[in-house]
Amino acid sequence: MGAKKFTAFAVVSTMVFTLATANVSAAPSEQPPKAKKMAVLEKLSKQSKGKEKVTWNKEKGVPTFVTGKLSDKQAKTPADVKKIVEENKALFNMDSASSELSLISQEKDSLGFTMYKYQQVYQGVPVFGNELIVHTDKNGTTTSINGYYDPEVKTAGLNTKATLSLAQALNKAKASEGVANVSKFDIQKGKLHVYETEKGDYRLVYVITLSTLEGKQPVYADLFVDAHNGAIVHKIDKVNHAAATGTGTGVLGDTKTLNTDSYSSGYYLRDITKPMYSTGGKIETYTANNSTALPGTLLTDADNVWTDRAAVDAHYYAGKTYDYYYNKLGRNSFDNRGATMKSTVHY
Repeated sequence: MGAKKFTAFAVVSTMVFTLATANVSAAPSEQPPKAKKMAVLEKLSKQSKGKEKVTWNKEKGVPTFVTGKLSDKQAKTPADVKKIVEENKALFNMDSASSELSLISQEKDSLGFTMYKYQQVYQGVPVFGNELIVHTDKNGTTTSINGYYDPEVKTAGLNTKATLSLAQALNKAKASEGVANVSKFDIQKGKLHVYETEKGDYRLVYVITLSTLEGKQPVYADLFVDAHNGAIVHKIDKVNHAAATGTGTGVLGDTKTLNTDSYSSGYYLRDITKPMYSTGGKIETYTANNSTALPGTLLTDADNVWTDRAAVDAHYYAGKTYDYYYNKLGRNSFDNRGATMKSTVHY
């Protein structure tokens, strides 16, 4: 798995299962199913009268989306919500919701629905990109859980006591960007995280954010500095690109106009024209290349004429979805905080 920078995403052609009590064991994600997980699924199916749905991360063996009657209890506080997640923890291969989830935010919309966002933590350290969002209705009934939780972090044997100090990590990051001698930074900060690399191993890193115009070229990036050896494990370039407009052919053969992002040698299938962009949010479309790796590879094109029909429709309608939530419901992305929206095709 590569870097995970989001909490919720759309997956085109993924598998969504409706589990009835009689055939709950038929879910193909269980290879074979564990008894505790099956018990939770059977209970969920009974409570939801067979109308629940579960979308799976097959690589990790845990859900990315669960909807249905998740508990008979009502949730009015974050503590109530954690108890409900605790009821369903076997589904996520979670040991303890109390120790593995840390509340990030709690928001109620105009219709009375509340969203509780939790950060996954391991031994008190945030796991980068891993968040679970619990949704409750106006009566306090928990209706769904979505996001990304990784049970494999706990088995990696990671040493979460940093060898390097934050100051040392900042110096490593500055040196890697050629700004070691720059004194004026708009942003220079960092925080410890657990990070899963593209190779699938886990590192304790400082996620360092640097922003300055004082070097040979502007720098605005998140750099992942190994907290034990100082190596630069990953980098997210946050320098603004230029918005562009491309065209593409959809699944039904219709021509669509697409908001894209230009760079020096081509275009990303990335929309940076929405209000969410002011806080760093984007609409991006990826391809899994017929694998189970999520989100996959960000799609690119040389001439801004897009021929992947599934990608064209996914990108176009993700933009329309954002517009509906922003213009009709007054929400800036799904979390009302401008979070990046990612779609994946060819999963």
